[in-house]
Amino acid sequence: MVIRLAELKNACRCLKVCDLEVLGYHDSGMADWGYQHQSMVCCNVAAPVVAARIGALFERYRPAGDHYPQRERQTAAS
Repeated sequence: MVIRLAELKNACRCLKVCDLEVLGYHDSGMADWGYQHQSMVCCNVAAPVVAARIGALFERYRPAGDHYPQRERQTAAS
């Protein structure tokens, strides 16, 4: 987990992402890893619970389509 979190933080730095939110779920892993039965493993969390948490982040950060003006101009010109 520590390595993946470090990779995620590095990717955010490279992409200039200023707000990183980690939901705290454990990786679902592979079938033979043997811990998929735990409640905080991502595959065991009910979809509505995850959707509500992500929805709350959308409300908090209010992402807008104007973060990529160059892409929008290229799309409009195509």
